[in-house]
Amino acid sequence: MSPTPSNIKLLESDEPIEEQTLPHYQPSDFYPVHVGELFNERYQVLGKLGYGSKSTIWMCYDISDDVYVTLKVCAAHGDDRSDGESSTDSELACYRKMGRLTTEHEGVFFLRMLEGTFIVASPSKRQHRCFVYKPAVTDLCGMLRRLKQGGMATNKLLKKVTRAVLSALDFLQTELQTIHADVKIDNVLFLVTDNAAFTQVAVDLKSRLVPAKYDRKEKRYIYPSIDVGAHMKNIPWGQAILADLGEARSIHESGMQDYCGIYPDQYRPPEIRLCMKWGSSVDVWAAGVMVWSAFERDLLFGSYQGEPEKVEARHLAQMVGILGPPPLDFLKRSTESLEYWNRDGSWRGVYGVDIQEASLEGKSTSFEGADLTLFVDFMQSMLRWKPEERLTVKQLLKHPFLQVDQDEGDSDGCQTSAEENGKGRTVEEYVETDTEGGGDWSIEQHQDTRETIEEDAEVKDGHVGTDHGVNRE
Repeated sequence: MSPTPSNIKLLESDEPIEEQTLPHYQPSDFYPVHVGELFNERYQVLGKLGYGSKSTIWMCYDISDDVYVTLKVCAAHGDDRSDGESSTDSELACYRKMGRLTTEHEGVFFLRMLEGTFIVASPSKRQHRCFVYKPAVTDLCGMLRRLKQGGMATNKLLKKVTRAVLSALDFLQTELQTIHADVKIDNVLFLVTDNAAFTQVAVDLKSRLVPAKYDRKEKRYIYPSIDVGAHMKNIPWGQAILADLGEARSIHESGMQDYCGIYPDQYRPPEIRLCMKWGSSVDVWAAGVMVWSAFERDLLFGSYQGEPEKVEARHLAQMVGILGPPPLDFLKRSTESLEYWNRDGSWRGVYGVDIQEASLEGKSTSFEGADLTLFVDFMQSMLRWKPEERLTVKQLLKHPFLQVDQDEGDSDGCQTSAEENGKGRTVEEYVETDTEGGGDWSIEQHQDTRETIEEDAEVKDGHVGTDHGVNRE
């Protein structure tokens, strides 16, 4: 074993941690980042923010521009997507396409933008693409957890976040002709309005020893992730953004039957489950599932433990229970449906999975009365068996559910328009009393948000949690 660096507090454990816990983990795929290391002669590593199957994420100080940034160091997987393409190449191609585009579409402000990119070689001479972004303080799930800790949840804020996500998707579809293909709650991030807010985080990190585990076999250190927000007393919350273009596809390339690997289980649309042709409406379905999780602080479809075949049957059965039986002409689009339905459209009950009838109205606990009616209609506009019957993101942005409270001013601090720069608020100001139907969100009434929403999520394409810097892996 090599001498322990003076800034490291060695963790005495042989148990796998962080990226070591990933299925199919190969140490040589990951660049061995060290705290204190200088990348590209300007980005000094301060601490680890997160990890996924395709990258590790780090908080860095940009010594050239005197700002803090997030550095994503991609794993050297090669062709790591279900369609045989590279997620790294896909993300880079999307950003280059955006760089050539002149647009006035507001949705571009709600996408995570690239600040820089470069390639670094590992000691074993493998090439690793690095992406530089503005730092995010948390993802949507982390925001919900903070709101719970503050005592109230606000539906008005979540409507703003929903509008931001849909606006980003509308930009991707109409301006970039691109399907995101990975819309989920941990890909919605929150920026800050003042980069200097990370100064206290940097001071805290530099003032203590950095915990790390030493992998004797691979001769590398594995660092636990940190929670940036825990080091900030008052967070100047900025706008919500949609991140991660690693799974993005061009719309004209998306009608391929063999592209069935997109989306984690809980977000997977029926046409993907059944290996049908698919298009941009997969993002609408996933947005619907995400919106439900955000407002209701619970999974719409779950759980996802057990044998893959039974997981698929259970997921489809839950869809039937909530949405009703699928149209027969929809089932005829794929022979895969015959595994779960008879030719007359009746449920076969394979793997002992039966239909349990439910309803969106009955499952919702965050709305009542007219607000519940609007919310359910909004959800039903996204969650439809036939992709062509779902509303487009442009149509969803005009739905009455999102128009309520839109013009009542910026009372919650969340920036969701390009004109709102500089209006960030502290977390105390961000959490306000909400009498819209959300009510008290107490620890006694609800489990931890992150556990409830993500406890059954599979390790999927770069995210055991997030590749954006939220310590939940």
